[in-house]
Amino acid sequence: MAQSTLHFSFGMLVGSAYMLPHLWRKWKQDSPLAKTIGAWIIISSALGLYATLPSILRRILGSGEWITSWWVNVFLFYPLIERLDLPSIALGELCTALIFVAQYAIILLAIFRCIKKVNSEI
Repeated sequence: MAQSTLHFSFGMLVGSAYMLPHLWRKWKQDSPLAKTIGAWIIISSALGLYATLPSILRRILGSGEWITSWWVNVFLFYPLIERLDLPSIALGELCTALIFVAQYAIILLAIFRCIKKVNSEI
């Protein structure tokens, strides 16, 4: 389970790295952000789940020999992360928590931006 949090956080990190340039562009253009922030949260969470799929399958199937195969790298470098033997409980939970905090902070900033925009129009 501890390794799963590390894979989940890596998937969320990849999803965030993919979506943050889109969010930044919308922010700079002063466009509405709700759809972009929603897509960011969905994509980062979906990639987090996608990265943990081999862990889930290994728990269901019981055999873990196929986990080291080269083709499992399509699950966001699952075998590579397994071989690194990182302190997964602390690192995985910390990274996941930081990504959630970043998402929450950006949502709050977008709300404040919207309130400021509405107040300036009044």
